[in-house]
Amino acid sequence: MGKKDTRRSNAKYPALKGHLNPRMRYDLVDYDYTKNLPDQLVPHCNNEKGTCEVCNNPKTRMVNPLDYLNRFTEEHIHANYNHDGKRIQKKKQDELDSYNRNNANMRDIYSRIKSLGNIRGLDFLQFAGEALSPEEEILKREELLELINNSKVIKLAKKDRNVEKLVKEIRERIEERGLLLEEFHDTENKSGKGNK
Repeated sequence: MGKKDTRRSNAKYPALKGHLNPRMRYDLVDYDYTKNLPDQLVPHCNNEKGTCEVCNNPKTRMVNPLDYLNRFTEEHIHANYNHDGKRIQKKKQDELDSYNRNNANMRDIYSRIKSLGNIRGLDFLQFAGEALSPEEEILKREELLELINNSKVIKLAKKDRNVEKLVKEIRERIEERGLLLEEFHDTENKSGKGNK
């Protein structure tokens, strides 16, 4: 009995299509130039015959760019070495590096929350030395409140200690922002009264 047919298994080059890849690695597969690559065998390079070591070998002279990029993505990003076609990374160390990179990405808190669709990027965090207007402070505070009050994040925080720590840190940042906003209003009110 064979595997069940899926959209990914039926696609010609599934590793190149972001929507057919896991959400954890969706942003790593961002090939906007694949439309310009030919889906046929082309010469390896444009060098004169005899000057390229790869082109002198009849087995590697012609290559399909889309197929090559698909196999490379399967190996390098997805750590899948059981794909159709010839392996690109033949060394065991390359394989281990791919597995380690993939596992690190799967353990990463940021990637896990982002895969749920709760984080669009790190732009919502305020870094040290960044000055924001009071309006921007209020908007950032609202975004953070929405994020940590999201039901998916709350459920995930109950199951995962790392996510719970992240939510706790965000709560602390919200409190800090609230204190900064209060201080700003106090100093503004004091300076306003002194000018009258």
